[in-house]
Amino acid sequence: MKLWYYEDWSDDILFSIKAKRMHYSEQSAFQQIDILESDDYGRFLTLDGLLMVTERDEFIYHEMIVHPAMCVNPDIRKVLVIGGGDGGTVRELTRYAQIECIDMVEIDELVVQAAKRYLPTMSSALTDERVNLYFEDGVKWVKNAKAGEYDLILVDSTDPIGPGEVLFTAEFYWHCHRVLSDCGILVNQQMNPIFEWDSMLAIAAYGRMKDIFPILRLYQAHIPTYASGLSLFGFASKNLDPVKDAKFDRWNELSLETKYYHIEGHVGAFMLPNYIRELFADGSSCKMLKQKKENKFVKLRKDFVRFRYDQKKAASNKLDLWFTEKWSKDTAFRIKVNRRLYGSQSKFQYFEIFENMDLGRFLVIDDFLMLTERDEFAYHEMIVHPAMCVNPAIRKVLVIGGGDGGTVRELTRYVGIFKIDMVEIDEQIVHACRQFLPLTASKLGDARVNLFFEDGVKWVQNVQDESYDLIIVDSTDPIGPGEGLFSLAFYQDCCRILTENGIMINQHASPYFENDAYEMKCAHDKIKQIFPEAFVYQVHIPTFASGHWLFGFASKSVDPLKNVDFDAWNALELRMKYYNTDVHRGSFALPTYVKELLNE
Repeated sequence: MKLWYYEDWSDDILFSIKAKRMHYSEQSAFQQIDILESDDYGRFLTLDGLLMVTERDEFIYHEMIVHPAMCVNPDIRKVLVIGGGDGGTVRELTRYAQIECIDMVEIDELVVQAAKRYLPTMSSALTDERVNLYFEDGVKWVKNAKAGEYDLILVDSTDPIGPGEVLFTAEFYWHCHRVLSDCGILVNQQMNPIFEWDSMLAIAAYGRMKDIFPILRLYQAHIPTYASGLSLFGFASKNLDPVKDAKFDRWNELSLETKYYHIEGHVGAFMLPNYIRELFADGSSCKMLKQKKENKFVKLRKDFVRFRYDQKKAASNKLDLWFTEKWSKDTAFRIKVNRRLYGSQSKFQYFEIFENMDLGRFLVIDDFLMLTERDEFAYHEMIVHPAMCVNPAIRKVLVIGGGDGGTVRELTRYVGIFKIDMVEIDEQIVHACRQFLPLTASKLGDARVNLFFEDGVKWVQNVQDESYDLIIVDSTDPIGPGEGLFSLAFYQDCCRILTENGIMINQHASPYFENDAYEMKCAHDKIKQIFPEAFVYQVHIPTFASGHWLFGFASKSVDPLKNVDFDAWNALELRMKYYNTDVHRGSFALPTYVKELLNE
């Protein structure tokens, strides 16, 4: 019998992990506590059915809740941790010799006991002599604490439901402000900005903090096992700005080895996509949240997160259809299908177009998700605009693949481009997208666009030298029709047909899952052999495997950070949902573990 853990990221989207055993299951006075184990993720902790940490990627959360604050104020001496029963946050804090006292206030003693027994990689530092454990209510603790008592408060809580709800109130934030020193910092988890319920809760909490703290900034981290793969943190202070006041030299002098955090990534984490900036600039969330609660339009996630054993469901009058993509052998991503709009077997691949309430229409090729109307803008903006920002003199563009039309759509926004050759091997894909995905295919009829239904590998073999200023390889993964687009010979031809300041962009897949990471490294190693300038940059795409996606940037002579004129690009006044010049800078600040993968 197989045991699967399921978490509903929304009413229509499921994330699931196959577990090989359950180590612990207990109902405490506050919540249901379970610790399971998976081949992919190691041991993982859930509270009331919500995933809290996995041994595989907990380092991302714990490094990013601790080290940005410690970099901004390296003179922190006394710290308050509220929650954090798994011990990972305390573990990161104890790496700083200058910290004299860490008060950890966790309401549920059973969580700490379970973590000490079953999650030793996280809880190992709870016995440090500087750590004081208190099993009390965090809200009452800050009410009773002295003014100015702490230099840093880390609210390492669950989401604002159940025991964690009171840790997102205005009264709690006011007391945190009171008990912080003049250069004190408050950091808290702010959930994800993608799914409606989570984003409304996050915006409401942000609005309450903004009324109290003079300085408040959001920053991001890619945590693959959290809903959408993107998590936000709040950084609040009376006097310190997290970027302007950061002490990067002093932090580097500590020579701490981290797997995710580093100083370039510190700055990049605060470079938020436009849609997140706009989301939190809109102050209407509290009113919306109150209305939805009153009208009962939104369910608490914990009410429909559950464990299931594989078994046949009872017969139902209603057909329940789901699309499932296996991200790894033990990880599945599922989308509820409201309608199947199209399906066809071409000479090259089988493709379908479905519709979902949360994601809109979505394209699937050979059982791999290619795009959804909900988040395609992130992929298409980030495959096009970084290159266009670096070289605004681009005139002739080659797009290989990209049958959905989204890449071409973004390119046609530039009046300086006078030629776009799109070479797509599968004509049926283009016809289907024109009919069923007009959001992405709307510009395929632009007068500058020339459609060729040919093999992209053969195309670049036959093109004359220096024919293009930009090549965008908008391909599927390196299997099936897309396999040849990841070969050394293909990259050599791309280099040959690019102009001296030309750029090649290609999708590099995810760095998280083993097979994807291997293909990413293979592609990058080949590109480095050919192009003098070879870089990798990142984007967050919630419906792609792990949510953390990479692109390759290659050129004969152009550096994407040194040879860029942000003012010139901003003068174009193009309105984007994801890309901006801050995101451009931040996207090249890869996490430490990704850098190490690429350089192995």
